[in-house]
Amino acid sequence: TRGGGTILLVEDEPALLLLGTRVLEGAGYTVLAYPDGESALAAVKQDPARLDLLVSDVVMPGLSGPELFHEVRKLRPTLPALFMSGYPGIDGLELHLRDTCAAFLAKPFAPDALTDAIRGLLGSSD
Repeated sequence: TRGGGTILLVEDEPALLLLGTRVLEGAGYTVLAYPDGESALAAVKQDPARLDLLVSDVVMPGLSGPELFHEVRKLRPTLPALFMSGYPGIDGLELHLRDTCAAFLAKPFAPDALTDAIRGLLGSSD
């Protein structure tokens, strides 16, 4: 099943950002890829309506994934999010995951796990 829509991908590890972009574009998504929360937020402010999903690393220098989600939600209150991390037990993350439009994917993961999680958040229409 091919996806559709625009995903904001935020990952501070360059190799993972590139890999994630390739996987998601290969699955049919338009990807806006950024290496940090600050540049991603600046892009969102330019055109928040074009986004269908935020996919973000949790732990990043500067603006963390949950902090980015909070700021993006001021512009797009219903935007779903998928958080990714290799760190277990991140303080405060469970507050964001209580949102019915947010999910978590533990690193490392297979490409299919990423696309399956995205389809689950965006719905079966993709």
